[in-house]
Amino acid sequence: MSQHRVSPTLPRRDSALDGLRGLAIVLVVLSHGWTVYPFDDIAKIAPFDALLLAGNVAVTLFLVISGYLVTRSMLMARDAHGASGPWRTFLRRFLRISASVAVLLLAVGVMSETDTTDTAPRDATQKSILHVATYTWNWFVRAHALEARGDLGPLWYLSVEMQFYVVLALVVALWGARRRELGLALLILLPLVTWWRWHNYDAEGWYSSLLRTSTRIDGLLWGALVALLVPYLQATTKLLPRLRRRAAALLGASSLVIVGIVMSSSRFDIGDYMKLQGLIMAMAVALFVAANHFVEPTTLIVRALSWGPLRVLGSVSLTIYVWHSPLLWAVARHTTDWSNVTRTMVALALLVLVTVVTHRLIDRPVQRWTSHIGRQAPREEGAHVVKHPSSTTNPN
Repeated sequence: MSQHRVSPTLPRRDSALDGLRGLAIVLVVLSHGWTVYPFDDIAKIAPFDALLLAGNVAVTLFLVISGYLVTRSMLMARDAHGASGPWRTFLRRFLRISASVAVLLLAVGVMSETDTTDTAPRDATQKSILHVATYTWNWFVRAHALEARGDLGPLWYLSVEMQFYVVLALVVALWGARRRELGLALLILLPLVTWWRWHNYDAEGWYSSLLRTSTRIDGLLWGALVALLVPYLQATTKLLPRLRRRAAALLGASSLVIVGIVMSSSRFDIGDYMKLQGLIMAMAVALFVAANHFVEPTTLIVRALSWGPLRVLGSVSLTIYVWHSPLLWAVARHTTDWSNVTRTMVALALLVLVTVVTHRLIDRPVQRWTSHIGRQAPREEGAHVVKHPSSTTNPN
């Protein structure tokens, strides 16, 4: 395995992955658009009805990409700073997410006290805010569906991610130097998690299986596996030239599968997603992420995903995800006698405004501040080297 010194400069963002996340957040917002634009017969707009029903597969995109980026960041931090490195990465991630969530929860709390159209009981609001803030929201919604605020529902995703990152940081801190063993463990764990996801859906139904941490971490695990495998593939001198020659074909094939699953979302139900459809989607995204590491930046798909607006959407996708559902619900409550088109335009305009303001006043300053956490010079142990290859993407 080749070794590389720790780079003194921060890597740049990966445009293609940002673009893919930009597409994913568009699908997520569209999937919740029924709040302000209910369709009497969604099949009338086929095949584009699939774009309004692809929220679950879009979440899989987020999970795989996040699993890859955060795992890679923790591995690099482990090499540079020892056992404390992964926790520094976790702390940066925790603070960045929590800053956006805290502002939202403050707004929800104020709205619940001052907005007469918000009919959610005070007790339900308080419990919901508490569980979202402590990243136990998916557990609470699963056990207390009738007590949970509906507009905060999509935030289950952040709870699953944060719970996974805590365990991931512990694992990388303790066994991060044993990359082969970690990779083997993931290869064993992934089939078990996939089986449990399928079994839980059959045993408990769609609602429980959609919210369980143990049934939703498969995408994160696929991303983590790619983060572990890419350095080995890059260091394999005999295999690397072949991978580079075939990377574009692999990227194209995985892209076709992703597009095919998205555009056929209206033909499958939640049971398909919890079983074969979800598995194929996670594997296709993992293949895309891996191939993207070796492909030339001039490849057509990379250039398309690097389109400016898509990259911007991807870079602010967390902010949009946090705010979109509460805003849609609030607009829907206040515009019951408006046309669907008008209320949708107003909702999107408000979402853009809130995203821009929040990103500039909250997200960007917090990101600058947290970027210094764990970025100190590596521990002095002679000429320290790392086992993870340098990268051209921002792990956070």
